[in-house]
Amino acid sequence: MIIINKIDLPLLLDGSLLKSNGKVQYYGNLSFGFPTGRPNDTERIELDRFVSLVQQVKENGDEFNFLLNGNLGLLNLHSFHEYFSWIITEVRPNIITFSAPEVYHYIVENFGFENFEISAIVGIKNQKDFGRFISKNKIDIKHISKLVFHHDITINNSEISLFIKYLKDINIATRVLVTESCYHNCPLRKLHYNSFTEAYKNTRKNFINYYQIHCISKRLLQPESLLDLSGFLLPEQLDDFTQKTGIDTFKISGRSESSKWIFNTANAYLKGKSPDNLFDIIVFTAPFLNEFGLKINDLFYLNSKAYFELHKELITITDNSKRNLFLEKKANELFAKGLFKINDPNSVYKLDKNKLKVIKKGDYLNLLEQKANSNLKGTVFYKNKVLF
Repeated sequence: MIIINKIDLPLLLDGSLLKSNGKVQYYGNLSFGFPTGRPNDTERIELDRFVSLVQQVKENGDEFNFLLNGNLGLLNLHSFHEYFSWIITEVRPNIITFSAPEVYHYIVENFGFENFEISAIVGIKNQKDFGRFISKNKIDIKHISKLVFHHDITINNSEISLFIKYLKDINIATRVLVTESCYHNCPLRKLHYNSFTEAYKNTRKNFINYYQIHCISKRLLQPESLLDLSGFLLPEQLDDFTQKTGIDTFKISGRSESSKWIFNTANAYLKGKSPDNLFDIIVFTAPFLNEFGLKINDLFYLNSKAYFELHKELITITDNSKRNLFLEKKANELFAKGLFKINDPNSVYKLDKNKLKVIKKGDYLNLLEQKANSNLKGTVFYKNKVLF
């Protein structure tokens, strides 16, 4: 049975839009308009040009979703009143994504806007999470038309179909991220999203996102963790996932990726065919990698067909210790067959006593350690001792 899936896609600010016939919802924001991402997360663009692009999306029969899903920290919402007003009156999005309840209430009370999507940042995995979020924050459920699930349901989704049926009965559409590289049950998830606000407050050119350094460094130091992907599904997995869960809309992240990457990745998911290297279609921020003239799909290679077979077994393992042993075993097997590679310049990776290890650190990993050790003090990462 072939299911026609839909996708949520970052707005291409160069004006390139897929002819989707209503199969795409575009989403986006303005760089530093509100804390929803990292410095240079989205391209700079004139306001009138942005409004024109959104209008083009609507004329093509698609919807536009404006992201206001940042962690507020100590920011004062009143300071964004003019910005919010411009969004509502000029951009006129079909829907707004939020994670902080304060943003939802401010928009509703000041502008009368009443069509919202709950962000993946909220971390909803089941009906209990959903009910708690709605009741605790006094959100009018009639204002919610869409929900993006927590990444982990791409791994553990056996009990979610009844919840999705409930959401459909109350006219809430569901979607899940499919191009993320997050760990399953990531212990640093909160720090990740808090870093967005830190980045917004600190626009210095030398700003370093320690979460990103930690994430990529762990992957280089513990290669088997590269196989532990939550928030990622191959294009060939979507139909089966839809049949099991009822979710038929998939969100492609990558606002900081190139227009070519977004276009090619969207086409891969719409056509249901993966490239040879899984890292051609996965979002993985690797700070300072461009200093070596490399991209993430140069640094890592993982055969898509091999991962497809691996994932079938992975989703049946719920015990964390067994899961880790399984990932180590598969990393060894795929590395030995040339189906899994790490190409950090001048690095050496070898199987040592049936475990894939870094025998010699490469140039990129050495640079990451240098950046972290020279700039780490005073950050939450230093206090939590999560780096090196």
